[in-house]
Amino acid sequence: AAMQRRKEVKEAAAAIKSAIEEKYGDEAASHFTEQALTWAFSILFSRLIRLTDLGDQIALVPWADMLNHGPQVNTFLDFDEESRAVVLKTDRSYAAGEQVKVSYGQRNGGDLLLSYGFVPTDNPYDSTEVVLTLREDDEWLSEKMDELRSRNLVGDGQVFPVRINAFANEMLAYARLTVADVDKASDIPRIAELAFQEDTGVRIDGSYLSTRDLV
Repeated sequence: AAMQRRKEVKEAAAAIKSAIEEKYGDEAASHFTEQALTWAFSILFSRLIRLTDLGDQIALVPWADMLNHGPQVNTFLDFDEESRAVVLKTDRSYAAGEQVKVSYGQRNGGDLLLSYGFVPTDNPYDSTEVVLTLREDDEWLSEKMDELRSRNLVGDGQVFPVRINAFANEMLAYARLTVADVDKASDIPRIAELAFQEDTGVRIDGSYLSTRDLV
């Protein structure tokens, strides 16, 4: 992710410099070095604020970038139409001298490190990716793949996000279908339907599994 971000910044900086050179000439463009443009992008990435009440318009707001991120808070900066200003509305009361934090969004540690240079220790949005795939030796591989495709999933490497305190229901459904014991092809649509029902399971050795059994 860091290498991709650096590549994108470098390409954007080159495009900006080329546009300045084309419109204003070499002398003007010479002031816009790659280092200066990279610095400008780093300021944008680490300090811009998205104002949802202005249609997700982005802005640089003086002093607001001094507010620290709190993964557990639901406090945001936004535009207030009545006062015609960017305001901070907290989600709770604060004691005198207590630090007021703001949410930078539901972002995992890697994203926060890349954009802001820190990793919080109590971030509920920390996540990783789990890749599930159907067994190649599954007798019913083709039929199961068809069921997955009908649900916009793939059978040869489906990626699911997993957080510390949450996971996708579809991941468990996928696992149910993967391990389902099938007697005949005509049973697969019904088994898939059961697998993708929340809190139900597929038949394995005559029993039914619930979500809790697979967690």
